[in-house]
Amino acid sequence: MIASITGRTFAAFANIGQMIAMLHEIQENATELNIQFMPFPWQTLRDDLEDIERIASELSLDATQESLRYAINLWERGFGDVGGIVSLSKSDTERLSWTLQMVRMNFSTQMQSRLVLVMGTKHAHYLNNEDPPFGHRVEDVFPTSSEEISEAAKCLALQRPTAVVFHLMRAMELAVQRMAQLLGRDNPESKVWGFILSDIDAEIQKMPKGADRDAWSACHTHLYHVKQAWRNDTMHPKTTYTEAQAEVVFDAVKSFMTHLADLAPSGTHRSSACNGSLP
Repeated sequence: MIASITGRTFAAFANIGQMIAMLHEIQENATELNIQFMPFPWQTLRDDLEDIERIASELSLDATQESLRYAINLWERGFGDVGGIVSLSKSDTERLSWTLQMVRMNFSTQMQSRLVLVMGTKHAHYLNNEDPPFGHRVEDVFPTSSEEISEAAKCLALQRPTAVVFHLMRAMELAVQRMAQLLGRDNPESKVWGFILSDIDAEIQKMPKGADRDAWSACHTHLYHVKQAWRNDTMHPKTTYTEAQAEVVFDAVKSFMTHLADLAPSGTHRSSACNGSLP
């Protein structure tokens, strides 16, 4: 189980601490049976509880979830009055203060049995970003590579550079097969890289000279250098990559696949750049 605990979560606990202090102060000075609150901090409290509830659910923190449910139930009682003013009975105010303390205590206690990894902001977005790491265009054109690209991005965030390159090479292999199909070659999945590259080169050489041929030729050259420089070495168990090297490979593969995706319209088996150019 993995949960994303961001700065927003730490701010939520800080806000809850301030709310507990405010509730204590109100209780000491309250003379009425019903206590009124301003809407803004009240709504902020609900947002904070929901953020913590998400994490508690993802990590199966049952005791924390139970205290959160009670706190949210008390929070909902505050909207009994009209006019935008939040009103809560003095007894419920005391219960809410106690429950918020239980939320903090249960969360702290249960998190002691969890492993927490703290990472910098450099690549952390790859763990909680819903957008494809190489963009929607690459994912659309090369759907079979999307899982490997996603895993490479996660490994980059978790500082596993050799795994980054390994997943990228698997993604590239699928992209090479797709490129061969776009150029009209049959059954590229049954061939190794070297033969596929030869087939691709043969198809490119059949194209008339011009911008289209140059663009595909550039893709072929880039593919060859990727194979020679990275893929062959990655298959050897003793070969490892540093984080800096993995970043270079990641950026290069992203650049290549983005360029190739522009040459390969999604939903087709052959690039429009080659229509009429291939036999």
